[in-house]
Amino acid sequence: MIAQASPAGFAREPDMGDRAAREPDPFRSSALVSLLRLHWFIHLRWVMVGAALAALVVERLLTLDHPRPALLYLAVLATAACNLVWMVVSWRLSHQTRDASGDHWTTRAARRFASAQVTVDLFLLTLIIAASGGVENPFVVFYLFHMAISALLLTTGQAIGQGLWAVALSCGMGWGQYFGWFGTHYEFLATLPCPHAYADLAFVSAMCVVQAVAVAGTLYFTIRIARRPPAQESFRGHPNHGQSDSRRLCHRGRSPQDRRGDHPALCGGDRSGGAVAHPRPGA
Repeated sequence: MIAQASPAGFAREPDMGDRAAREPDPFRSSALVSLLRLHWFIHLRWVMVGAALAALVVERLLTLDHPRPALLYLAVLATAACNLVWMVVSWRLSHQTRDASGDHWTTRAARRFASAQVTVDLFLLTLIIAASGGVENPFVVFYLFHMAISALLLTTGQAIGQGLWAVALSCGMGWGQYFGWFGTHYEFLATLPCPHAYADLAFVSAMCVVQAVAVAGTLYFTIRIARRPPAQESFRGHPNHGQSDSRRLCHRGRSPQDRRGDHPALCGGDRSGGAVAHPRPGA
């Protein structure tokens, strides 16, 4: 990158923070493509489906008088069916991007694929929670896991879109249960008495506010950390870092008139590594 000229006539080093903000992060892009090629999201989803089915079977054996609603089983099976679809799409995408390794279109396709998975996962998560306690289910914190993944691997716009989608789903579920739009309310644990918090206006309102704040906070801090460029470390590693320090020391204590008349080479600005030039008398 060509150094920009400052008003005083000296070459100014490019701003590392501005350059990092303009250019895509190759580390996050390659990490996303690597996770998709390793089918990390798909394997994790299989683990969650297996754990959910095992928990349902154990609960069914222990509490024969309190069967779970069919909606819960359908939501878990739908998650498994969607995972099969993601496997096929991931296999085709991996063959298309096997030799690309970070090209712009490859990264964009990978982010779209990951964003689609998060969108469907949030919807299926809402169905599972709605069929097992709704706003009374402590597993509503799982929304934040998807927000962290979105903020780390997706673009800022995609992450914000997923955050709005998560808030709309969780709050819609809460208000739907409060107004009775979904019919029967299903308890979180059949062996525990239902607290009927879903019918409490103050509880549902507080849940929606807390959920929105938690989603926004997770996205904000994760995006800030993920997008924050290591400006100081990058500047120190720049080949002209020492010359910039020398010029600052050379100009310190000099009048603005003297600074305007100097050439960059007078204060060690010669990038060719030669000796420091001195003005000739009468020049």
